Amino acid sequence: MQIAISMKELKEALAGLAKVVTTRKSVPVLAAVRVSAEDGKVRMTGTNLTEFLTRVFEDASGSGGFLIDFKELREFLKGSRKNGNVIFDVQDDRVTGRCENGEHTFTRI
Repeated sequence: MQIAISMKELKEALAGLAKVVTTRKSVPVLAAVRVSAEDGKVRMTGTNLTEFLTRVFEDASGSGGFLIDFKELREFLKGSRKNGNVIFDVQDDRVTGRCENGEHTFTRI
């Protein structure tokens, strides 16, 4: 399965989710966000058990879902340009991501 999200939208979503998602790992699932694609919509959700925030992406496509550590995702996107897409390949219990900016493709997760 594969999920593609606009880099610009993904960076905007992370800025908002940072207000809800904790980076402490006392409860590991609270340091993660869920990315899911269903019914033609891609969503990213984070929670701290008191509040939750969901972002629905306009410029995204795919199917499947996964959890990813919020801090790792931010590090993955650090320094990337705002154009292009981020492609997540979901296979069994492994998720890989790559940024595509024009002709350049690289893997960072």
